[in-house]
Order: sequence, then structure tokens, then C-alpha cells
Amino acid sequence: MIGVGRSAGTADNKDVFPHVACLALSLLPQIQEAAPAPRFVNLSNSLRVVCAVGVLRPGGLDPRALGLGDGGFSTEQVQAEPESESEEAGIYADGAITPGGARLRVQLEGVKVDLPNGRELLVDRRCRVHLRDGNYSEPAPRGIVLWFGDGSLLECQPGDHSLRSVRFFEWAGGQPEILWAQGRQRRRDRRSPEPSGRCLAVLGDGRSLYDLVCFGPVVAAKRALTPRLDPEQDIDPADLPPAAAAILLGDLLRGSLGQLPTHARRAAAGRAQVHQRCDALAGVAGRLFYETRTRDIEIGDECSIALGQSLRLRIEARERGRVSIEMWNTEGVAVAQWIHTNRTMLHLLEKDGEGRNHYVMPALTLDRRFWNVLPVPNSPAILGDARSLLIGRPRPETLERGR
Repeated sequence: MIGVGRSAGTADNKDVFPHVACLALSLLPQIQEAAPAPRFVNLSNSLRVVCAVGVLRPGGLDPRALGLGDGGFSTEQVQAEPESESEEAGIYADGAITPGGARLRVQLEGVKVDLPNGRELLVDRRCRVHLRDGNYSEPAPRGIVLWFGDGSLLECQPGDHSLRSVRFFEWAGGQPEILWAQGRQRRRDRRSPEPSGRCLAVLGDGRSLYDLVCFGPVVAAKRALTPRLDPEQDIDPADLPPAAAAILLGDLLRGSLGQLPTHARRAAAGRAQVHQRCDALAGVAGRLFYETRTRDIEIGDECSIALGQSLRLRIEARERGRVSIEMWNTEGVAVAQWIHTNRTMLHLLEKDGEGRNHYVMPALTLDRRFWNVLPVPNSPAILGDARSLLIGRPRPETLERGR
């Protein structure tokens, strides 16, 4: 069931705070006719389209490169040497310090997170994430996984009187450290399953949490928690986190274009024109995806972004849960298309004599390890909600609301 965010007043019970509930995972709007670009975009109710470069690293995805903030970890902070022995990354009696310098303190009441930039989070026994200003997320009955800007993971499982278990992963795919289990602090190395639960990326300045869903070369993000904004304060709109984002993984798109010449020699043997087109696309791939590009649009506008002055990428949600990324030239002709269902395929396109697009050769299937680059697999429940809402334009009631 998809929730609608809201804010509430103060409460006497320490277990009840003002909160912003979980937002719907309608992450990519249906493509509409392009609307005139507004001079001002309200980022609190906007979609950020990002073509991210430098986002893939050996351990997986770099959350700081998604175009939604560093989550309280600047590049310098993550790479800096600790100032003293007490600040070294590792496991301690009361918790852990992440490689980037975030302090995790485990207590009976929950887990306190102190980020390197001074921001604070608290995960309570119901796996709600609290901010200092009183806002908090909805409970997570199946657990929660916080994904920090330095790549580390904090997994918490809810319990009746305290968290049932708390595990820490220095990186995605790493071996977990058990910090808390069955109401007792523990520190033990042992192999365990991968992290499970609702995955929330800690982005913005550390106070904005996003639900993430991966559709192959597209990571869709929906804001689940954001700091309370005082309307009497003079706030720069550029500092507000967007309500949602569609993030194209430029590294993956560039790499797949580079594979076209080799694929064409097998799939289109003897067709010189097809080989020339594939060589041309592979040759310009490095220039198309050499820097991160960002565009903020209103919800409902065409979900697209320019690659220089000659090409454009457009994201479209289609029937049966498919997500399409199409590359168009300035003449309105589709050049290439990535399609993701339960796998990702790249097609080369051309127009026939009647002006209709068709596939030039059999599709190139991308490497399986890039079908989902998030640290926690997409859960079937989240995918079901996301796919049902991707087909149509998001309704206003599916967006975050507050007062």
C-alpha cells in the first residue's frame, strides 16, 4: 500500500513525533508532449533528471554521484585520514565508525547516527528514521537499510521493546558486523545473508532520505523524508531536495554503446552500413557521457535530458512494466533504445520507408551484473507499486504533502 506523507504536531509520548510518512514509488512519469520550460521550478514538487557520470565504482554504485547531494559526506571527508586513533573506522563497544567518519551508536532505544557534517539521525525500535527537527519516516515492519554516502550500510530489524538486530556493512557485498542482537550489544564476525529491508539512501545534506528502485540503466528515486522547512525563513530553492529523480547511469550507457561494434560483427555480419553506424556511436560515446548533466522539471513534463546540442535521451514508462530510454537526434529521429524488463537490452533503430522505427539487428543484452546496481535488491512489493504507477502520469495525491 502506498502511503502519503504528512506532518503532525508535537506529542507527549517520546515514541510519537511529527512525521512524514513513506511516499509512493511512482518514480518516472509517463512521457507527455514537451511543455515550455518554466523559468522557476519548485524543487519541493519536482522531478530531477540526471545523467550521472562517474557513478559506478568497484564496490557498486557511488550514492554521492547520483546528483542528489553527498548525504553529509563530502569527497574530501570520505577520503581524509582520521585525525586521531579514536576516530578510526571500525567496530567499537557501543557501535561503529564508518569508513567516511559517520558515528553509529547502538542503544536500547535505537541507533544514533552522527554524520561527518554534524547532521543527526535516529532509528527507533520500529525502524522509523527521525530528524532533529521532529520529522520522521513511517515504520518499516520488514526492517530498514540505510545506505550512506561513503557506501556503508546499516541494517536494522524492528522489535517489540528494542531493535531485534543491528548489522553494519562497510561496503555493499561486504561481510556484516553484528552490533546488536536480541537486546544485547554484540560484536562478532560471521557470514550472514545480504542486507534486507526497505533501502533508504541518505542524501541531500544528510537529512533527505530516498527510496530507490533500479530499472537497469535508470535509478528512480522518490523522497521519503526531508527536513521541516520554516516558511518564515528565506530559503534558496536550490537548497531544497527534489521530490523525485530519474537518474540515468551514464557510465553504463557509454559502456554499452562501446560494445556495439563487436556485437554488430556477430549480429549483422556483412552489413557495412550497420557496422559504420555502430562504430560512429561507439566513437562518440566518450564525448556524450563525459560529465554529469542535471535538469529540474515540473512533475508531468517530458522526462528527458540533452546530451550536448545534437542528441537527447528520453525516459518513458511503457506497458507490462517496461522502462525505455531512447536516444533522439535534433531531427526527431530515434537512434538507439535501451529497454529494461527483467533484463536490459540495447537496440539500434532506423526508420523504414513509411517513417516508422524498427530494429536494425538483434538486441545487445547488457551484462547481468548491471541489471540492478543497488546494494539491496528491489523487493517484489516495491516493484509492483512502481510499475503500476509508471504507466500513467502521477496523480497529485501520490506526491509528498505537508503543512
